[in-house]
Amino acid sequence: MYLKDCPIGAEVCLLSSDFDEPTCFRLRELGLSSGVCARIVQRAPFGGRVLSIAGQRIAIDGGTARRFAVELTGIAAPVAATSMAVAPQRAAELTA
Repeated sequence: MYLKDCPIGAEVCLLSSDFDEPTCFRLRELGLSSGVCARIVQRAPFGGRVLSIAGQRIAIDGGTARRFAVELTGIAAPVAATSMAVAPQRAAELTA
């Protein structure tokens, strides 16, 4: 299974990728290496995903998501979005 195929809320373990060495180095700097477990918290346009890894969120574009092989380790409940850009009516209710 590839990262692009994972639903929101999926818990995954990164297995492998087929990037060149400079790109692999940069991905490792961001915390994306083989064996790392992550949760899919958001789906981005064109197949991208937003991952939660050790308390930080990392956005991955669709092309990169198609090249990461992952193992599905579980499904968690999706996190509800409460930002003003996503849900302005709900944000207004919370601040009222």
